[in-house]
Amino acid sequence: MNRRTVIKSALTAAATGFAGCTGILRSVPALAVVVPTSPAPNSPIFTQTLYIAKSASVVWQAITDKDIVTKYYMCPLADIDPSPGGQIRYGSGKKTYIKGVVMKASPNKTLEHTFQMSNHPEDVLTTVTYEISDMGDICKLTLTHSGFTFENGTYQDISFGWPWILSRLKTLLETGHVMKMPDNM
Repeated sequence: MNRRTVIKSALTAAATGFAGCTGILRSVPALAVVVPTSPAPNSPIFTQTLYIAKSASVVWQAITDKDIVTKYYMCPLADIDPSPGGQIRYGSGKKTYIKGVVMKASPNKTLEHTFQMSNHPEDVLTTVTYEISDMGDICKLTLTHSGFTFENGTYQDISFGWPWILSRLKTLLETGHVMKMPDNM
């Protein structure tokens, strides 16, 4: 099964509340918390910036409210405590797919947390940073995913996943509808 098929399966499973979910998504073990390491020089970093026709407070709510995140993310946001030291966990029931610890939180401005995918337990712990810039009637959202030492499995997955997740976030906030993944992806 290739990565796009796995990611498409994850989106389908998330959209259906994981009903009938089988295979890789059902067999992902829980993760241990790992301390992030310093990235090597010239290590890959994923960054994407988008402009959203909503206020910074609406975007903040969209990245920290479990019910909203679950609509556009590739798996449900099971738990979040958006304060430094708080836990963040994506999963369903006792299954964990992604977990981390909030490192920095400034409402309507910045959310930074560690990131570990359960299907790549051998990969180093990385860091996701959401930066929100209020620009009046719109805001700029920049997502940076850093801490990679090379283009490992996590990096390959997020390089496909983040553009899709952020596109779905923008579409949801601006139209009220969740964008569906085309069959040819």
